[in-house]
Amino acid sequence: MKEKSFNPFLVLLAVLCWLCAVHADAQLAAPVFQPAGNLAFGTTFNVTISATGSTAIYYTTDGSTPSASSKLYSAPVVVGCSLTLKAIATNGSNWSTVTTAVYAVTGDIGTGASHVLAVKFNGNLYTWGLNNQGQLGIGSFSPADEPIPQEVFVNGSPINVVAVAGGNSHSLVYGNHSIWTFGENNYGQLGNGTTNNSSTPVNIPAGGGNILAIASGANHCLAVEQQPMPGSQSNVYAWGYNADGECGNGNQRTPVTSPTQVEMSNGNALLGISQVAAGDAFSIALSTAGTVWG
Repeated sequence: MKEKSFNPFLVLLAVLCWLCAVHADAQLAAPVFQPAGNLAFGTTFNVTISATGSTAIYYTTDGSTPSASSKLYSAPVVVGCSLTLKAIATNGSNWSTVTTAVYAVTGDIGTGASHVLAVKFNGNLYTWGLNNQGQLGIGSFSPADEPIPQEVFVNGSPINVVAVAGGNSHSLVYGNHSIWTFGENNYGQLGNGTTNNSSTPVNIPAGGGNILAIASGANHCLAVEQQPMPGSQSNVYAWGYNADGECGNGNQRTPVTSPTQVEMSNGNALLGISQVAAGDAFSIALSTAGTVWG
């Protein structure tokens, strides 16, 4: 019987095949978006990203392919305009495939006591109706009704608005990654630290995070904010008329002229909120766990 010769090339080939198989088995699951893509929403919304077995997720919102130099996922992605979201996951050694989803924001509409706010799909804001307190945000205080939609500008440029709400004679909008208010301010409902009316949009600082939701009562405003730090929970800010405690800061009968964090009865901040709504002189908040606060 002839002895077979040892072929190191075949051994090396077998090892390489085995390594390739191990690498394929070790590939991470692709990121999962919630909600899934190919959806249209009327206003801003959040997308959560998860990937089993990953230690980091990177994403882009401009349609480019994500990499280790892209944004690191640490909190829900706020979608305030139509975009393409892409994400990739890693555990430090292996990478997943890229997940892609397309989302559309189509616009929003809201009303005050006697005025209307409407957002086109491109984010441009239009208002019409009564403007005696500057609630249309068009730079004038007109006692006459404005029957034709007027576009609202900031320093000559449109605001890329994704959400609107109206009070008795004031307006609250979220756009350009900021909160803007205009109109009547006798109770501090514009949130700029004064009680002076404004016929043009005033920029209102909250806590510096992403705004998830806004709402307006007759003379007070609410905003839900998500801080960008990993593990942080969303909280609620309120300002304006507070004679009935609608601002939720434990100090009734005193108007709140700047955004103030809403507190529970024990003095702790109200956290983990996803949605808010406001009545004439009361406020309601819904937590991510399904609990309603008011």
